[in-house]
Amino acid sequence: MNWGEANASAADFKVRAQLIWGTDDAKPTKPYVKELDPKLRSKLRLLKWRNYFEIKDPRFLDNQTFSLATGVSKRVRISELCEIEVKHLGGSNIEVKLIGEGRLVQKVSQALPKGEYLFLAGNVKEKTNEAWIVALSAIDE
Repeated sequence: MNWGEANASAADFKVRAQLIWGTDDAKPTKPYVKELDPKLRSKLRLLKWRNYFEIKDPRFLDNQTFSLATGVSKRVRISELCEIEVKHLGGSNIEVKLIGEGRLVQKVSQALPKGEYLFLAGNVKEKTNEAWIVALSAIDE
């Protein structure tokens, strides 16, 4: 590996994306619906739903963790209907576009320091007691 390659990989910003379902309903019995980590659950306590579950659909597990070089964007599918486009703006700053059913739902630019989360959410059209939340975190892996 030459110096340029080593320097580029050291500058990569590593991100984890988690798909969360907020609901007033009980946990379904589907194997890909998991209990949410208590630390992450505590960050969501101010939202209106009683229950939060992580969706770990095996078709999209490979997309949950990725790296970005500064100035680079990456579009990642995290479910059948949901994609995110993440751009590393430098340092801990990122721009995220939440895309649901092919349409831009939300766009956010902010710092994402390690240990913190960035949340983007969209309602479920058919139900008022549910929402889909994408939680992004910077990681060391």
